[in-house]
Amino acid sequence: MTRPTRNPRNKPGEHDKAKASEAGTDQLPFTLWPTVESAQIVSWFKPSFLDAVIGINNQMMHFTQHRLAEYMALPGKMSDSQSWEDVNHHYVSFFDEATSDYTNEIEKMSTMLMEASQQLVETDQTPAAGKQSR
Repeated sequence: MTRPTRNPRNKPGEHDKAKASEAGTDQLPFTLWPTVESAQIVSWFKPSFLDAVIGINNQMMHFTQHRLAEYMALPGKMSDSQSWEDVNHHYVSFFDEATSDYTNEIEKMSTMLMEASQQLVETDQTPAAGKQSR
C-alpha cells in the first residue's frame, strides 16, 4: 500500500482521485480530520481566557529560559573553582536556587491555571457547551 499523494491544487486532505484509481491503491477521497477553522475555535472562548492561556505560556517560557541560563552558567562556575569546597559550594547553591525556583514556579503556575479554569467555567463557553458549526 502506498502513501496517499496530494495534488498541490487540492486542499489538504483531498487526494488526487484519478491518480489513486490509476495506481489501484485504497485511498479515501475525503479527509479524516474535521475541518474546524481557528476562528471558530477562538470564538468558543472569551478573550480573557485566551489571554490567561497566553500568560501561562509566557510564564513557562520565561521560567524555562531562566533555568536554562542558570544551567548553562554552571560549567563556567565549575571551571573557575579553585578547590573541592568551591565546587561543592557551586553545586549546593545551584540546586538550592533550582529548588526554590521550581517551588515558586509551581505556585505561580497553579494560581494561573486555577484562575484560567475559573474563567472557563464562569463563561460556560467550552467547545462542548459552546457554539457548534454545522
